[in-house]
Amino acid sequence: MMSQPASICFIEHRHATAVQELASDFAVAEWTRLPHPYPEDGAVEFIEMQILERKLGKAFVFAIEVEKQFVGLCGLHAIRKGVSREFGFWIGKPYWEKGYASFAAKSTLEFGFSDLALDRVEAVALESNHASRRVLEKNGFSLIKIAKHNDPHIHRKNERLAKYVLTRID
Repeated sequence: MMSQPASICFIEHRHATAVQELASDFAVAEWTRLPHPYPEDGAVEFIEMQILERKLGKAFVFAIEVEKQFVGLCGLHAIRKGVSREFGFWIGKPYWEKGYASFAAKSTLEFGFSDLALDRVEAVALESNHASRRVLEKNGFSLIKIAKHNDPHIHRKNERLAKYVLTRID
């Protein structure tokens, strides 16, 4: 259960400072595919790319806010022909274990299936990231396989990826 009510809104330039600060924490990078160290201008570049991709209908990324304070991100990426090939989220360490990821996942998926009329959403999580995997499973995703990775941003080199899918029918 969330300790305080959260909301989501499209990521905007006003979120850049908070994104930069939270994404720069190694604890966040360790459990995600964020690079570490996070590039100095990483947040600004990321937000500019997400605004452009939203205009093109390729991605929709939401800022998660609690009392107007940024706590993390949730988004649908690589959208094409009714499929989002990557659903992802991360929460800043000070806000872990408060229910914000589950709330944002549910809200973002409702947007994807209702507003975007998606038929399928795919996601991956580090096999050892039980918290992220639980968020996916609580939101209806089904595990389809565990696989090796070739992502240079994964800090645990022997880590495997848990691949998930959620369809409109699910």
